[in-house]
Amino acid sequence: MSTGISISSINRIKELAEEKKYAEALEILDTQNLDKSINPQFLRISGEIFRENKRYYDSRKILLKSHQMSPQGIRIIYELIQLYLELGYFTKASKYYEQYMFYSTKEDVQRDYVEYMMKKATGADIKELAAILIPILERMPDDKWNFEAVLLYDKMGRKDKALEE
Repeated sequence: MSTGISISSINRIKELAEEKKYAEALEILDTQNLDKSINPQFLRISGEIFRENKRYYDSRKILLKSHQMSPQGIRIIYELIQLYLELGYFTKASKYYEQYMFYSTKEDVQRDYVEYMMKKATGADIKELAAILIPILERMPDDKWNFEAVLLYDKMGRKDKALEE
């Protein structure tokens, strides 16, 4: 492991994460000493990369450090919610969900997605989930969430709408 973090490595890691090339980003990330990082947003990206590569312990460690540095950072809180939901830790996810709702604004589109993720994780009714997700997608389509809408329509027996999506 190196003694610091090189700027070129940081930039390359960010590029790869944006392109969703998480395995490649991890190879570079593993050569960096993240203890030296003082940038909470870079740590958030690092936590996302670890989570996407199923390195949950590393993800949690880095995201908690990032959250300590920037407790109001809603993108960091969003990553923590995703991590805890993926791990099945609903109580911890709920704690961060409350923080997310407190710090985010009503105009924040991610806010609706976070609400959807929490409701889905706690076993909400399909119609309730659709009532949250469908209006968001009508305002702002998104590939990841469009696929989720297709699955919802399919579960509701709406093959016509699923095919349309």
